[in-house]
Amino acid sequence: MKKNIVTLTILLFIISTCVFTYAQKTEKEKPTTQTTTPAQPATPAQPATPAQPAKRAQQQIMNTKGVVTSIDKEKNTITIKQEDGTELTLKATTEKTQGMMNELNEGDKVKVLYKKSGEDLIIFKVIKPEAKGKEKPKKE
Repeated sequence: MKKNIVTLTILLFIISTCVFTYAQKTEKEKPTTQTTTPAQPATPAQPATPAQPAKRAQQQIMNTKGVVTSIDKEKNTITIKQEDGTELTLKATTEKTQGMMNELNEGDKVKVLYKKSGEDLIIFKVIKPEAKGKEKPKKE
């Protein structure tokens, strides 16, 4: 009987120690909140704006497949007719994307990676699928 009481006491001690340790660990992980007293005016370090998550959404890279219907080299834009029939006008803003745009011809089938920046759709990358009849050079 004494052995059972001693064993139960030891188990209770171990369990209470584990619970106490876990409580301290979770207490450290909680974000600290600052409370201001009326004597201390609150100074905004950085205002929390709901626009920050929206910026991430704007930076998301999207893709589409379609056929090039027009190329405007003066405005650095291309228009692509997507597979569903809608048209997108995309803008090349960097030298790299302008070079990709210069390699295109009307009627080319392309896959375009782009992102939205304000009202504009900015080209990230233009991919022309390989012609299916071409053979790849063999390595010797």
